[in-house]
Amino acid sequence: AAEKLNRDPEKHSFSANRAAEPRICQCGWYTSIDDLIKRVPEINKREVRALSMAGALNFDNTVHRRHALWQSELALRPAGDLFADDDTAITEVPFIRRMEGLELVEADLKKTRISIGRHPMAFIRENLNKKGVLTAEQTKSLRGRELVTVAGAAVIRQRPMTAKNVVFITLEDETGHSNFVVMPDVFERFRAVINQNDFLLIKGIAEERGLIKGLYFEAIRGEFTAAVDTHNFR
Repeated sequence: AAEKLNRDPEKHSFSANRAAEPRICQCGWYTSIDDLIKRVPEINKREVRALSMAGALNFDNTVHRRHALWQSELALRPAGDLFADDDTAITEVPFIRRMEGLELVEADLKKTRISIGRHPMAFIRENLNKKGVLTAEQTKSLRGRELVTVAGAAVIRQRPMTAKNVVFITLEDETGHSNFVVMPDVFERFRAVINQNDFLLIKGIAEERGLIKGLYFEAIRGEFTAAVDTHNFR
């Protein structure tokens, strides 16, 4: 969605975009960073930098995010004698590396909290497969009392008032969701790991109704830097 700033103005909260809305019908889509800054003089550096790193200034898929950040800094240079005679436009910057793969997805998560790219877990799936770690899809066909290991982003942690301190956790990966039930004593033992990490590896026993009884919890560290949106108990 971030790549489509010009075509979806109502989906973004940047003040620059609000200021630009009445000009879109009159002038057409933005064609470059210079065009954006010229038509929206109210825009500031912080907003332009945020748009650059969110991929919203990738006009016609010709400008990658770091290049857009470079161009925006040039376009926002202060007026004055220092740059008065500088009419050169540096368009080729081979030392600026394009974001790819997980780095691109994490940039989305950090700036917009969503990504249309691959799920972060997909980037470490090959290594997880070697260790026998199941996907969420594979947990749907488990037999009762089967001992399994599953990994994913912890998107839900809940402890209903009627559940006698039993905690329910949902992990998300590139194939879907897996659900876990955690007894009070196990939760207390792994409280810090469960509450303080976005990505978890859980070992447990398959129960009825697609649930897995969590017995051991481990943080997935060193693989991801972006946080995930979660729905947690208070």
